[in-house]
Amino acid sequence: MAIARAERNVVWDAFYFWVLQTLALRLPDLFRATWLGLRGSPSGGISQVLSIFVDELRTAAWVVLPVAVVLFLVAGRERRNPAVALDFGAAGSVLYAFLWLPYRLLILDGAWGRPIRPVALAFELLALLMVVAFTAYAAVVSRKATPVPPRQRKARGMLVIALLLAAGPVLDARWIAGHLALLKPVGSGDPAPDFTLSLADKPEASLQLSSLRGHVVVLDFWATWCPPCLSLMPTLHEVAEDLASRGVRFVGINSEGPDADRAAVRAFLGEHPSPYPTVLDDGTVAGRYGVLAIPHLVIIDRQGRIVKVVAGGASRVELEREIIAQL
Repeated sequence: MAIARAERNVVWDAFYFWVLQTLALRLPDLFRATWLGLRGSPSGGISQVLSIFVDELRTAAWVVLPVAVVLFLVAGRERRNPAVALDFGAAGSVLYAFLWLPYRLLILDGAWGRPIRPVALAFELLALLMVVAFTAYAAVVSRKATPVPPRQRKARGMLVIALLLAAGPVLDARWIAGHLALLKPVGSGDPAPDFTLSLADKPEASLQLSSLRGHVVVLDFWATWCPPCLSLMPTLHEVAEDLASRGVRFVGINSEGPDADRAAVRAFLGEHPSPYPTVLDDGTVAGRYGVLAIPHLVIIDRQGRIVKVVAGGASRVELEREIIAQL
């Protein structure tokens, strides 16, 4: 089939596009993850770099698979070709991402400020409508075997996309240069950035990190929707209770952002009582500590300096060993 032969590389083209888009639009996050790896947590840095690419590719998959399934089903029994359907799905994902590019170039995933929700919804609606229209067009093409457009059209389209993607690193580099201190995640030996956050269960009260100076402090960045965080909680609770008498203080930091449902977090804590306080991140603390993935633990010594950053889970033995070394 002519379409199958001409479009057989579309999946790879789409894959390369999404990788390039990640490099163009997630450069600050990649910079932070790389810095984390260089600062003494290679595994944490690598896992965070991979999570950034996987996050972008997951978005692509949500477009590729539905479009491919629809086209495979409507193509007709004689013309059903999984490869062709997948190619069209990949092309649809590029269209979806392309329509998002102008908005993401302005927002850069929060690097330039919080996204404007109505504008984001408008771009999302436009992208979805265009993908639906593209799917309808592709259904007609796959059923009638319409000739493939000339290669020159594809070349012009790729040139436009390349120019838009090229703007991403330029804007990112400019922002990185002006916010280097914010992007460099803190690591061993750095002073722990101070913060004052409201308690999750007592909105009228707050906790200031510097008030715990003189104690070994463990910060636990977590969220109610994070299974690894919830799996780690019993271990943290046990260690916190066992070491409390030795001057160790734990602080849970809910990292669901400034728009977190306080009532839902409070209800969760009611069902899962914690022996230590939990505060709500206002949207700035996780960034200052270079948190890209959770759970994320930070161990702080009695002088207020970071001695260990644990990106991901940790066993009880490992956690106790790191904490006791500071006593």
